[in-house]
Amino acid sequence: MPTITLNQRRIHQLELVARNAPKTYRQKVLAYLVLGYFILGGYVLGTVLLGLICANLGLQLFQFFLPQLPLSLLGLLLSGGSAIALWSSAWMVLRACTRNLYPSPGIRLRRVQAPLLFDLVDRLCDQAGVAQFDHVRLTSEFRVAVCQHPRILGWDPAQNYLLLGVPLLMALSPTQFQALIGRELGHVAQPQTAAWSRHIYGLRQTWLNLLNGLEGRHHVLEYLPRLLLRGYVPQLLTYSFALARIQEYRADQFAAELISRKAIGEALVRSAVCAADWQQLVVDVMQQANHQPQLPPDCFSQILQRLGQGRTVVHERTLLQQLLNGKTDLIHTLPALRDRLMVLGYRREQLQPVSMPVSTAAQTYLGTAWDELREQCDRSWSPDYAVAWQQQYQQFRLINSRLESLASASLTNPLDALRYARKTLEWLGPQEAIPCYQSLLDRDPGNQALHYELGTLLLAQADDRGVAHLEEVIRIDPTRIVEICQDLHRYYLQSGNPAMAEKYVGLVNWHFPAVCAG
Repeated sequence: MPTITLNQRRIHQLELVARNAPKTYRQKVLAYLVLGYFILGGYVLGTVLLGLICANLGLQLFQFFLPQLPLSLLGLLLSGGSAIALWSSAWMVLRACTRNLYPSPGIRLRRVQAPLLFDLVDRLCDQAGVAQFDHVRLTSEFRVAVCQHPRILGWDPAQNYLLLGVPLLMALSPTQFQALIGRELGHVAQPQTAAWSRHIYGLRQTWLNLLNGLEGRHHVLEYLPRLLLRGYVPQLLTYSFALARIQEYRADQFAAELISRKAIGEALVRSAVCAADWQQLVVDVMQQANHQPQLPPDCFSQILQRLGQGRTVVHERTLLQQLLNGKTDLIHTLPALRDRLMVLGYRREQLQPVSMPVSTAAQTYLGTAWDELREQCDRSWSPDYAVAWQQQYQQFRLINSRLESLASASLTNPLDALRYARKTLEWLGPQEAIPCYQSLLDRDPGNQALHYELGTLLLAQADDRGVAHLEEVIRIDPTRIVEICQDLHRYYLQSGNPAMAEKYVGLVNWHFPAVCAG
């Protein structure tokens, strides 16, 4: 697949135009879309006409050299071959434009399986004033999406798909889940904007898929259209970037009006925190591969189960603070979480992690059907982790053999013990390293370096047990009090506990009043 590089300076200029002269900006984007269709239409028409010219030339050459049959056949073969090649190229491009450019992902969900969910979707569609969905599918992704499967580059009647991420069903409350569905409906339910503007995401993705499809086949007859699209698609994505971002903000606002501002705000926070934690949950489950060579058939369900168990408040608060520190960039059309919430009217100090709901959307809308659907999910998506599982197993065996050679030396030499713990962390990660550090501390409780590294490791996992280890470092070496207090002050600030953070500022002030006063 080609690497698409967007002109960020141009995007910034177009965002200013979109803000100050929205009508002019939309006209520019529409003109660029029309240009793309003219390029493809001109290419197809031009190759067909050239093919006809070559075919006619071949017939004339055949008649001209007819007394000499070899020359007549050679002229006919060359001209006819050129005509066939040109027509084939036009047909391949036309077929690429008219085929279904979107896959049909996920597990099909039927009304009889989840009548409450379908009733909810129908009600929201009626309230939003959009057509009912032709298909509802469950996916393994952390998102809710409305997809239209058009042909002819996105302009013909399309099949409407609602894609529901199973992880979100497991993580959100029914009201929060409604808000996310309402948000996706907002992309296609804004009557004040032109249809092509509402469907800008689909149009952008359609052109990108067309380029990817031509690049993936590497057919010699598609070389010229590939060159044309390589120049056109990045420019289209650049010109339409600001419009796509505007649609994101409008979709958030639409959900706030359709459901409630509170519901969409909580849904955005909860889904962002859980999505950020999802990869770590996958890593946690994959740790089983260290001792189990075969992928469990319910691997996906195990990850979902950990998601449903929730995390500590400190851990979720730390993740949320990291997400809120993110900034809107000129690479992704989706704005940063902080900016989206600010547009909805939230202030930074109001934003807190959203706890695990008592009743999830999956329990409410899928009910008893989830038992059957869970087996389908495992059959469909657990194999996706098979390659990574085997790699983890083989890597652990290799690393374990290396660690065994270090283990004997670590029993007698404190420096070797520290090196052993560090290598365990480097090669196997925190889950394996934490017990290793604790075991070494049992043998050498006065080892300052072990206390410090275990403490910082635990705090990185949002585990408050690390505080005691860092405080033990102060007891062993009082000269490190400023450094340790700074670490603990930073940890509690990131965890959203300013009162505890101030405790360590006061501790430093008490030990060094003259320094702090100066």
